[in-house]
Amino acid sequence: MPIPMKQASKYFQEFDPHVWSLISFLNWRSEAPDFSLKPKLEHGTFKFEILRIANRDKNEIRAQKAQDMLDNWKNIKHSLKVKKFWNDRKMQSLEQDIKYIQAQNQLKVLQVDSEDLSYALDRSRELNEHANIIGNKRKLVLEKNGERRTKSGRKIPDYRDKSNDKSTDESADGIKAVLKKFEETYLAMDPHYMWTLTTGRKVEKVIYEFAKNLNRESYLHSFIINDADVETLSLFSLDEWKEIKNLKATDNPKLDPSFKRLLKKYTIQDIKKLRSLLFEPFTPDGEEYNRDIHFCLDYINNAYRGILRLWEMDENPFDSLKLEGWFETNVWNRIIDPAFDDLNVDLIREEGVFRLRKDRLKFGAIEAGRKWKEINGTKYMSDSLEMSKMLKDMLDKLIRECKMNEDLVKKLKVVGILHGANRLQILTVDHPKGYITRINHNNIQEVSGRLTAAKPLALVLKEVLYARSIIIETVDMIDRDDDLNIETFLDDDDGFHMPPINITTTTFTTPNKSRSKDMVNEINHIFQFKH
Repeated sequence: MPIPMKQASKYFQEFDPHVWSLISFLNWRSEAPDFSLKPKLEHGTFKFEILRIANRDKNEIRAQKAQDMLDNWKNIKHSLKVKKFWNDRKMQSLEQDIKYIQAQNQLKVLQVDSEDLSYALDRSRELNEHANIIGNKRKLVLEKNGERRTKSGRKIPDYRDKSNDKSTDESADGIKAVLKKFEETYLAMDPHYMWTLTTGRKVEKVIYEFAKNLNRESYLHSFIINDADVETLSLFSLDEWKEIKNLKATDNPKLDPSFKRLLKKYTIQDIKKLRSLLFEPFTPDGEEYNRDIHFCLDYINNAYRGILRLWEMDENPFDSLKLEGWFETNVWNRIIDPAFDDLNVDLIREEGVFRLRKDRLKFGAIEAGRKWKEINGTKYMSDSLEMSKMLKDMLDKLIRECKMNEDLVKKLKVVGILHGANRLQILTVDHPKGYITRINHNNIQEVSGRLTAAKPLALVLKEVLYARSIIIETVDMIDRDDDLNIETFLDDDDGFHMPPINITTTTFTTPNKSRSKDMVNEINHIFQFKH
């Protein structure tokens, strides 16, 4: 029975393009009474819809997302998550068949007269044999889930002999430790302080129920909600997700009007004219330069001068052969690092952190060379779990320093900067409510290899200035705390800063995992759908 196109189209109308994926479509469809249990039919309907959207939809974001999925259709269709979905559905179907047969069997025996007992027993044996056949099929499905086999059913040997390999056991032990700590953390929470959504669901409880049996570490085990994590998205409805993502305790920093005017002035497409403008005075009304007042204007001017040298080359310098080190030296050292030169915070590239000068207090992190998750063409960079946990730990220390003062806690933020090749993305980490740490990603911005109005450098500089403003605001909030004692603040074990109600949660070491190259590729395919 074909799926009604109106029913399939509803998915693409109800959900934002950034959450479109085959696996989320299948999960959504599985609740419908006409769900077919036929992969070809369900996949075909999904592909037909994204093909229609890519070719006909006037919304650029929707059309681009659909085209991205079409381009990566083979990987999406054969991803581990999709395979697991259908295996799970097959298992459920087989189990239902067995239960039905067993129920029919019992009913037949109970309903027969004594003279028909012989017939009933024969029928009972037939039904039991049928159930055994289905049970054997179920066993085969389980085996295929755990083993790689040929079409004839022959098991394919693993790449390595695991009999003397302790890495698998160590990884399993590590996951057990993660889950144990996760459960202990959840049970220690006060339900009255959990984040209760307008639907009545508690965010912490939703996370716990889903993640308590995961056999790998997730953001969720640290009660981190990362808006780039597909797994987290799948746990909430669209309205719940909007509520989680959009809750604000304080306004985002605004760009100073003088910064805006200078960025607009430099956003032109004529190289010679830009060079001339860059040598004109950039202080308002010809004021004498004052570093305390005009530092950011000087930063903008120098950033344009540095990139202008690349734009003046005969050929576009951003070719695919350039290594990440080249971009860091020629692009990001001119755009990111100088923006913080006037602050009492150092960008320590070797450690990947923003650290209070002459101290160990940290307010942000930076990662280079990350891979991109294609979402609407350009949406998210794949920041690592380790970076996310590091940012959470930074924020938790600031929260403890504020003695869980709610007025300050909700305003505190730390910042992450991700850059790979010529692209950059800013993420902010805060503690919006309950025991949850939230990570939100700004849109990706790109440094063009040519002077162009389509991808102006102004948008990249605006993001860097935004990150700078967040760090300044957080440092100011900590400085305003009259009771700040950095020496005791850095000692987590002295018990001095234990609050009456602990609204932070601990992170823990990610277990080591040994994965084959093929497994890594398959896992990457899962996340290439994407948002």
